[in-house]
Amino acid sequence: ILGMDWLSSYRVHVDCFRGRVVFERDAGRLVYEGVRPTSGSLVISAIQAEQMLGRGCEAYLATIVMSESSGEVALEDIAVTEGVATISVR
Repeated sequence: ILGMDWLSSYRVHVDCFRGRVVFERDAGRLVYEGVRPTSGSLVISAIQAEQMLGRGCEAYLATIVMSESSGEVALEDIAVTEGVATISVR
């Protein structure tokens, strides 16, 4: 399988049944779960996205990680990113 050496060197487990990829790291386990569309959500193909970008539509790609918390988080504990550059895809 193409990329098998990379997967094993980074201790990656691909769980097709659950739709997730698990990275076993020294800093802890990282789990990336695929999108499970719900009723009424809009899912488009990569080809449709490319066509829409070609017509001038804007696109955003985001990955959201929900981590378990052992308590409440104070406002000052939330990291804020400043000076993010605007990226245009044409």
